[in-house]
Amino acid sequence: MSLRKFVYVIILLVFLVISCGGKGVVKDSPEESFNSLRLRIMSFNIQQPYGTEWDKRKDIVVAIINNEQPDIIGTQEAVNYQRDYLISKIADNYAWFGSGRDGDDSGEGSWIFWKADKFAIDSASSGNFWLSDTPEIPSRFGGLYNRICTYVRLIDKVNKRSFYVFNIHNYLQEEFDYRIKAVRMLTERIACREYQEDPVFITGDFNSPEDDAVTIYMKKGTDNPVKCRDSYRDYDPAGLVITGFGTKLDYIYYPDYPNYSTSYSYVVTEPSGASDHMPIVADVVYYYR
Repeated sequence: MSLRKFVYVIILLVFLVISCGGKGVVKDSPEESFNSLRLRIMSFNIQQPYGTEWDKRKDIVVAIINNEQPDIIGTQEAVNYQRDYLISKIADNYAWFGSGRDGDDSGEGSWIFWKADKFAIDSASSGNFWLSDTPEIPSRFGGLYNRICTYVRLIDKVNKRSFYVFNIHNYLQEEFDYRIKAVRMLTERIACREYQEDPVFITGDFNSPEDDAVTIYMKKGTDNPVKCRDSYRDYDPAGLVITGFGTKLDYIYYPDYPNYSTSYSYVVTEPSGASDHMPIVADVVYYYR
């Protein structure tokens, strides 16, 4: 190779590294960072530990989170010691918020995790409510188990922009009447959130396939005050997707407004064996007006 060609190659490589920010990732300019919110969100039913070989599964769950590095994780079904194990083993510094569905730290929770180095919680504007006629205390509409929704308002530590995450584990598929009442309550609570200008994202195991009436309600129910889009379907409108039990039960939603979009979404299939659900991930963008 001539000296001229060698110098040209070096200049080209330097240009590519600078323009791509390393590893092929294009970094936002300061102006873009302020005018948009970019998050990697995961919804993950971790599966309760009783009779499910948690000791064999737990490090697979950790590996998935470490591999995917989500900013936000909406978890379902985990009990307190599963949550604590994950927090202690995940490589990044995550914080968590939530309550067990049986009150305080008891029972399965809809715990929300987030990268603590990137976001701070607005505790006064975060909380839990039960999917029942008495939403402020551990309770249920009916069925076998209490059901809870946890929500957080998080603030970006760099640009001070804030956003909400609501995370739900809905009633069982056969408990349709309770499932539809639960999502009506969920959308009403979202519509009445304190900071109306803040973007909002919803994660959950809805126990509702895509053709189910609950899923249709979330997207276009006539009395739904926050009609939503499924982030996965924004990215892949028609492809086959399974998150467990031969169907899609897990969702990452946001309101059906043009300033929300998804650049990439996928189901994590490897490593396998973490849970009876596979986590779903979405790289979402919200553009501030």
